[in-house]
Amino acid sequence: MLLNNPTKDILQANLFLPVDKPVYVEIVDLPGRNVWNENSYFSRGANLLRMNVSGYLKGIYFISVISKCGKITRKFVVQ
Repeated sequence: MLLNNPTKDILQANLFLPVDKPVYVEIVDLPGRNVWNENSYFSRGANLLRMNVSGYLKGIYFISVISKCGKITRKFVVQ
């Protein structure tokens, strides 16, 4: 899912969806604080999600993509 991990500026995630659907994307830090979130609509097939994390403190974060089909969470590092 994550294309560049660790990162310093732009985090890229490749998501493949079997159907068009709304999703909720969130980033939380290691203590569990929500640092970014967005409601989006992704199309069927491959989708590229790009987020600017250059203003984040160095450390470990988690990105989650949540839809009616479930939740996927991945860890990433900001250097």
